[in-house]
Amino acid sequence: MSDIFISYASDDRPRAEQLAEKLESLGWSVWWDRNIPAGRIYDEVIEEAHASARCVVVLWSALSIKSEWVRVEAGEGKNRNILIPVLISQVKQPLAFRLLQAANLIDWNGSVDDAGFSKMVQDISSIIGHPSGASRDEFPPTVSEVTQTALEESPEESYQKGLELYNAKQYEQAFPWFSKAADLGDAGAQFNLGVCYKDGQGVAQSDVDAVKWYRKAADQGDAWALEELKRLNK
Repeated sequence: MSDIFISYASDDRPRAEQLAEKLESLGWSVWWDRNIPAGRIYDEVIEEAHASARCVVVLWSALSIKSEWVRVEAGEGKNRNILIPVLISQVKQPLAFRLLQAANLIDWNGSVDDAGFSKMVQDISSIIGHPSGASRDEFPPTVSEVTQTALEESPEESYQKGLELYNAKQYEQAFPWFSKAADLGDAGAQFNLGVCYKDGQGVAQSDVDAVKWYRKAADQGDAWALEELKRLNK
């Protein structure tokens, strides 16, 4: 059984191999190689690997969006709530998957410090947890871990933890703390969550989500959020 199953079109094999190597270097086991052992049936091997995987990562490209195999594998992952979609070229996800936020690895150069890669790792961790033996310094807390800790803390305390991490430029670690405090109504966290979305810090860039959180903060009288909304509306 593998932690992660990578679904991809055959012509995207070099990118799948690169991604698999990086994920394995973090401590996860990855199934990606479609070389089938002698005497085994192709369909059966892939079905077994897919069914036993704890997370499915699909690489969307101009080729994979047309692949029936990739669509089926992605669909099964979605049905099991273990799918992580990843864009490796400038394409739209197939219609059935467009409600899922995709990690952006279009310009990824293989660095583990890349914002898109870090976000994908965080998303994987939220499904299957951190790799066994991984140190707490290597991985940001998952949303569920932050939520559990935040239950014992005030929104202000969660916001301050996020702010400390943000000021240290640890954006992926700061984001879940801001997110939890913002959900609990902290205006400062709502503003900073808007900044994260606007600048793509710790999360995929989204002007729509930035405006959403700026408005929530502005509704509580946050002056900085009001200024950002004025600037964006010019």
